[in-house]
Amino acid sequence: MKRRIKNIVKYCAVTLNVIIALAMVVTAYCGMLPPQEYPKLSVLPLLFPYFLTASLLFLMAWLFIKWKMAFISLAAMILCATDIRGYFPINIPSDAPQSAFKIMSYNIGGVTKQKKDSLIEFMLENAPDIICFQECGKSLDLPNDERVAKAYPYNNINGKEGRNVCLSKFPILSSENIKYESHGNASTAHRILIGYDTLLVINNHLQSYLLAKTDIQEYKDITGKSTSMSEREKNTKDVVKKIMIGNKQRGPQAEIVCDYIRKNHHRLIIACGDFNENTTGYAHYLFTKELNDAYTRTANGFGFTYSRNKIHYRIDHILCSDAFKPYDCHVVNSCNLSDHFPIICYLDKQ
Repeated sequence: MKRRIKNIVKYCAVTLNVIIALAMVVTAYCGMLPPQEYPKLSVLPLLFPYFLTASLLFLMAWLFIKWKMAFISLAAMILCATDIRGYFPINIPSDAPQSAFKIMSYNIGGVTKQKKDSLIEFMLENAPDIICFQECGKSLDLPNDERVAKAYPYNNINGKEGRNVCLSKFPILSSENIKYESHGNASTAHRILIGYDTLLVINNHLQSYLLAKTDIQEYKDITGKSTSMSEREKNTKDVVKKIMIGNKQRGPQAEIVCDYIRKNHHRLIIACGDFNENTTGYAHYLFTKELNDAYTRTANGFGFTYSRNKIHYRIDHILCSDAFKPYDCHVVNSCNLSDHFPIICYLDKQ
């Protein structure tokens, strides 16, 4: 009888492991599908970290119980190796050479006028050569601040309502909006001269998940299980619906920007900004077909750029063409001026 119960438990554990492993693969590969065509499937990549965690737990458990069964999770992880590395990269750190320049991307939508001085102090202390801000309110008027203008003599305010701002120590030769349908989002291309080289720097703020404060509270209620089952079910449907709408709008935006990258035959290309999507999503998949994710190539650990209200994802990115070698890409999670964290990277021409 005991043996029979043991076999049943083992069978159930193996079955559950297989289901979780398959779910992990599905959630990883769904990010390759255009969300405007598969809106329901576009939500699944957000679940990838949970199935990855469960697969890891099974892997470790089987190593102590019956090591051969560990190959279930291991096989699934091999199939998802690229996504796992994107979510939790592991690299050997190396110092940037003196010839490298420093770039920062930062969504400062949460920075108020009262925090302006703290933001400027942070900028001047870290001293990036190029800064790409997103959701920069007009009230901050950063380019006209004397301290900023002295450190960054070249600037461009662009995008919808001027919410994309580029500050540079190097001459900005030209700037243009990359046109796509959107309200309050923008992608701006800047041609920046460094020495004899012209860089194409694309500052992006792609469509968000459209979650208002009430939706965030609903999400907290869902994860915290502080409401009834019927309420959680309703809240889940409301949140998922808004995520699908955001994904459907972001997909074409990412396609247009990536098409712009392909058509502009620049050797030195950088795309950065708030993609409002983690590394298993469609936008990140498209961009990494054209460019290299600097954080994935140089950093270690999660690198969450948004970590609020029980939502933890790396949705702000810096990507570069093969002509660059990235160094020390990192998230400054000690900077709490906005609801995002800044991401900084050193790039050197190869």
